Amino acid sequence: MSIHDLIGVNGQYAIGYLNAHALDLIEQRMCKYEEDYTLFGQVNWWLHYIVGAEIKTIQIPGTDYVQASYSMNDINEIRPQNIGSGVSYLISVLVVCLASLKDSVLVIENPEIHLHPSAQSRVAEFLYFISQCDRQLF
Repeated sequence: MSIHDLIGVNGQYAIGYLNAHALDLIEQRMCKYEEDYTLFGQVNWWLHYIVGAEIKTIQIPGTDYVQASYSMNDINEIRPQNIGSGVSYLISVLVVCLASLKDSVLVIENPEIHLHPSAQSRVAEFLYFISQCDRQLF
C-alpha cells in the first residue's frame, strides 16, 4: 500500500494518517523546526507559521475514527467545521508534502485557496522548501 493510498488521492485521510504517524521521524533536511523531527511537530510548526494555528488529534477508543481540534489566537478546542476551509485544506497539503518520500512527484491543486494573502505567501515558501528536498511539485 502506497502513502497515497494511506493519505488519499485528495488528502481525505490526512488527519488519520497524521494521527497514526505523528511520531514518525522525517528527514532532517525537511525539518524547518529543528527541535522536533516528527511528522506531527513539523506539521504543527508549518501550520503555526502559515496561519497561526495548531492541530491536535486523538484516536476515539474502540473505533477507527480520529478526532481533530485546532487552537488559534489563544482559543483551544476549535472544531474542524469552525476553523475555515483554507486551514482544513492546508492540513492535507502539509501532511502529504512532509510525509512524502525522496523523489516523489506531488500534484497539488490550488494550495492557496481560501487563505489570507500573507498565508498564501507562506504556503509558497513552504512549497519551495519542499521542492528543495528532492520532491517534485506540480
